[in-house]
Amino acid sequence: MSIASPGFIDDDARAAKDLWFGHWHSIMATVAEVRGWAPPTRQYFDHDANGGGALFVGAVRIGAGRLRQLAGAALLAAAEGPDIMAQSELLRDSVDKIVRVL
Repeated sequence: MSIASPGFIDDDARAAKDLWFGHWHSIMATVAEVRGWAPPTRQYFDHDANGGGALFVGAVRIGAGRLRQLAGAALLAAAEGPDIMAQSELLRDSVDKIVRVL
């Protein structure tokens, strides 16, 4: 399993989000300018960082919860694959190992 998503984990979820937003916004504003988009807002960031998107920003327990949430979505996506039971078991085991480390 692979998750390509930026993030920042700290003991204090609010502090992590406040600190990470400035760095994230700087990069995303540059990308937006190059591609002709509007720069992202804090509201957009908060949506993605609070479970509506793929940003892993906050406290450790929040990161672990997001991993479990994404694993559940991956299981649903794999439901149409030929070997759903083996895929599901492997994914669940992988996520459990990662979450234990967190």
